[in-house]
Amino acid sequence: MAVKLIAMDMDGTLVDETFRYTPRTLRTLQKAAQAGITLVVCTGRAYGETRDDLAPLPAMRYAICSNGACVLDLNGPRYIVDNGIPFDTAKKLLETLFSYDCLAEVCIGGSVYAEAKRCADLEHYHVAQFRDVLFPRYCRVDDPMKIFLEHGGPVEKVNVLFADMDDRARAAAQCAGLEVAMSTSVFWDTYKNLEFNHPSADKGTALTALANLLGYHKDELMAIGDGGNDVPMFEAAGISVAMGNAPAFVKAQAAYTTLPNTQDGCAAAIETLALGGRI
Repeated sequence: MAVKLIAMDMDGTLVDETFRYTPRTLRTLQKAAQAGITLVVCTGRAYGETRDDLAPLPAMRYAICSNGACVLDLNGPRYIVDNGIPFDTAKKLLETLFSYDCLAEVCIGGSVYAEAKRCADLEHYHVAQFRDVLFPRYCRVDDPMKIFLEHGGPVEKVNVLFADMDDRARAAAQCAGLEVAMSTSVFWDTYKNLEFNHPSADKGTALTALANLLGYHKDELMAIGDGGNDVPMFEAAGISVAMGNAPAFVKAQAAYTTLPNTQDGCAAAIETLALGGRI
């Protein structure tokens, strides 16, 4: 079957090492859109962290955000899937996490709330390299827990960065008993974060829900990514492609491996497998 939908991870996939799109990537996405292919960004980021990066991609119609907790129709935008951590569970989770020395990013309604004081000391949490990339997009507040309690509803995702790896291990053990899915992200490189979602929220489930809504069969879906959170997306698509910069365990779960994101690997995969070109 011809490819009708392409779901693409963002960091490490669509963007290069400077978090920008290359000219080849932009040209290839435009060609895919002109060929009638539905384009979907599929990211661990919340929509608020992604919105500005979608501006150069007018052909991108849908966004799967927060590791699959939500699907948005970008013509609005409006939520068409919303699968957050229920309030009571999220409350227990946040109470546990805030008992540690950590920088917790709480995703609510597409926005990311983080404690301003902790954001000012990124070196302490080993993520100073992201100072100019993602952190300016956060809603920096005095008390994220207060924002959550006032919100009174589900949380899309919680991402946590610890000052001490022993604390990270203890927090992970405490949270293991909660009804949440816990994972790490390749995006944070050698320093491992902890991410929490609803147990049924992942990129694959969200992609399947969107495909069913649009009337697409699994064999008409193509998925491209570089991280462990992309593996469920691979399982949901008829054509799965791991980036050349992906870890070995991710490559092992994909049918194809393309070039790294530093060499236009995403564009090369689309040209080869969806548009009939050649890597």
